[in-house]
Amino acid sequence: FLTTQATNEKNQAANETYTLLATLRAQGLAPQPAAQEGAPLVYRYDEDWNPVSGESSEYVIRLELENQPTDTGRLTRVLALALTADGQEICRLETNWYHPAEGGAGT
Repeated sequence: FLTTQATNEKNQAANETYTLLATLRAQGLAPQPAAQEGAPLVYRYDEDWNPVSGESSEYVIRLELENQPTDTGRLTRVLALALTADGQEICRLETNWYHPAEGGAGT
C-alpha cells in the first residue's frame, strides 16, 4: 500500500503534469518539430511544485515528443513523465496534439 505521503506526491505530480500540458496546448505553445525533435523538454520544480530554474530541483516533468506528418498537418505524440530528483517515475501521461498545416484545413 502507498503511504499518505506517496499518494499525495503521485496526486500532485499528476495534477502538475496535466496542468502543464493543458497550459502549453491552450496557449498555443505546442512544441514545434524542428526545435525539439528527439530532445525532451524539461521543466524543473522545488519540493512544493513551484517552477525553478537551473539544474537543482526536487521534481522534473520531462516531455518526450514524436512528430508524424499527416495529409493535413502534423500529429505530435507527447509523453509526459513526472520524476523525482533521483529519476524515479511518479506519473506518466500520454496525449496527441494535432497541428494543421499553415493555410490548410482547420486553420
